[in-house]
Amino acid sequence: MPKNLNTFSSRLLLPIFIAVILTLMIITMGSSFIKIDELSKQMIDANNHNSNNTLLLRKMTEASLNRNIALTRLFQSNDAFERDELYMKSNTLATDFSVARAKMKEQKLSDEQIALLHMHGEIAKFNVEQEHIMYDYLVQDRLEEANYIFTNVTSEKRYKNMITLKKLSNIQNQLGQAEFIQLNQKSDQILKTMFLSVLFTITISVLLSVLTYRLQTSNDSKLTKLASTDVLTGLPNREKLISEVEKTITKTPDKIFALVFLDIDYFKIINDNYGHDIGDEILKQFSQTISDYITEGDVLSRFGGDEFVLLLKSINSKKEAIKVVSKLSSLLNTSFNIQNNEIFTSSSIGATIYSSKGNCMNTKGLLSQADNAMYLAKNAGRNCYYLFSKDTHEQIQKEHQIDQQLQTLLKKENINNQLHMNYQPLYDLKNLNIMSFEALIRWKNDKGVFIPPDEFIPIAEKTNLIEKINLFVINEVCKQKKEWNKTGTNLNVRINFNLSGNKKTFNHLLKQFKKHVKLYDLKYADFGIELTERTILEVEKETTEEMKYLAKQGLKILIDDFGTGYSSLSYLKKLPITTIKIDKSFISGLPNNCEDKELVNTIIALGNSFKLDIIAEGVETKGQLEYLQKHSCQQVQGYYLNKPLHTKVIDKFKETDYSFQWY
Repeated sequence: MPKNLNTFSSRLLLPIFIAVILTLMIITMGSSFIKIDELSKQMIDANNHNSNNTLLLRKMTEASLNRNIALTRLFQSNDAFERDELYMKSNTLATDFSVARAKMKEQKLSDEQIALLHMHGEIAKFNVEQEHIMYDYLVQDRLEEANYIFTNVTSEKRYKNMITLKKLSNIQNQLGQAEFIQLNQKSDQILKTMFLSVLFTITISVLLSVLTYRLQTSNDSKLTKLASTDVLTGLPNREKLISEVEKTITKTPDKIFALVFLDIDYFKIINDNYGHDIGDEILKQFSQTISDYITEGDVLSRFGGDEFVLLLKSINSKKEAIKVVSKLSSLLNTSFNIQNNEIFTSSSIGATIYSSKGNCMNTKGLLSQADNAMYLAKNAGRNCYYLFSKDTHEQIQKEHQIDQQLQTLLKKENINNQLHMNYQPLYDLKNLNIMSFEALIRWKNDKGVFIPPDEFIPIAEKTNLIEKINLFVINEVCKQKKEWNKTGTNLNVRINFNLSGNKKTFNHLLKQFKKHVKLYDLKYADFGIELTERTILEVEKETTEEMKYLAKQGLKILIDDFGTGYSSLSYLKKLPITTIKIDKSFISGLPNNCEDKELVNTIIALGNSFKLDIIAEGVETKGQLEYLQKHSCQQVQGYYLNKPLHTKVIDKFKETDYSFQWY
């Protein structure tokens, strides 16, 4: 992150934090107001409840009192009509009382109120029954009996009912006061909480604002550094490096400097084999090796993954830049001891020179040039360096054109059969009979131009087109083997074909090969799969078990270009290797070059000790053939015997031509 953007973000923290505090305060206040509103509703409900109960109790009391008065007047009256009116009035008052009492029972009451109402009801029920009897006695002029009921039976109970109503009224008043006090206390508590919350929020806001301001001031430099530093290595990151290059161009436009891209060779394999912890340690030690060599003023950055970019400002000429890059290439071709593992590393390096007289005057272009130069170093076999030049640019352009043509060709499913297979015979050195054919892909584009495999295959591997090419090869060799099987026994020999890919694609290709063998009704013993040492290291355990099974079914598994890859031979145990092919670079010096002879003899001895078949590639002279025959090599292939042939030529082989007459 640029420094000014980081500072800007840092300054935003204070108002953002204050806004958060204020938001919390508003939320707290809002919550409190909601609680107060709810409490107000509760107080109104409580007041209405108490008022309603009090009103009902008053109605009950008035109805009971007026009924007692009516009954008293009823007993004292001698007028029959008046007695009837008073009796009817007492019944009406009894009904009013019952209605009020029923409504009272529907309200929220305490246990004591419920008990008193029940007791009052029982007494009232008894009195009503007795008063009906009393009225009947009065109608019959049985005054003495009526007087007895009124005076001795119901009088005391009427008094008791009035006392009960008074108790109910007192209890209701007490409950109302208690509830009101409780609600007032809640209100006081909410207001207190609101006050403390606001006070706390304001206090914390002020304190944290001060603290935030101080932290921003002290951490600005730390944040700027973190934003421009790679966490793992402590080196400047991509953004910092780009900033440094632009600053260098702006401040010293006439100064020569170099941009150097450095990449750890086969770093992915190191990660896969040893784990990311060791991979991280490799990155640290790799960067430290470079840092220890460069001078003050130069800037080394980790660009991402296992890529590093060096801004070389301490040079004054192209010659000095080449000297530094050459020395770095040598220093990085080393080994690191990590957790009892000795891990060998090397680097592919690309560099470009900036000068005011050069064509490229901007950072993006310089980085692209250095990256392109590193790309060529990888293509050249790694562990080397390239300096960007006009020729470099032209080569990259050419590779891009090949990639585009190949993409189009595969998308259009090999239009006009531009891709086709040639087959180079492999001969038994004892009798020079053909033992097998190696299937080799060829490409003649739509303009009739032949594009060598060593040009388009590496491009296909980098652009993930190699899987489609491999699928094409699998289909073609299976189809060809089926065709040859129909023609007779003189061509009933094994076909070897090359298979490559990463863990994912190789497993898929192997499954496709099995499907094709079944589709064309062939046998695994009809084929051999040639693998590079790099592909072998990519093979997963599950795929290894599958290949062991196929080897038991007769499939040959060959190591191609043996001796040019990894120094470890553990893969001879890892996979069911049946055959090793000695790389043609070791054959070319035979029979005169002492080093080549020693290497070839060692490989043959190694193969024999592992009970493997041994094939020599690239045999181009009679002397080479005789030397290999003399030193127990089993099979050979090369232009001296036969170049890769089109199937039309092979189909014309006669029985008498099946062996090579070289003497």
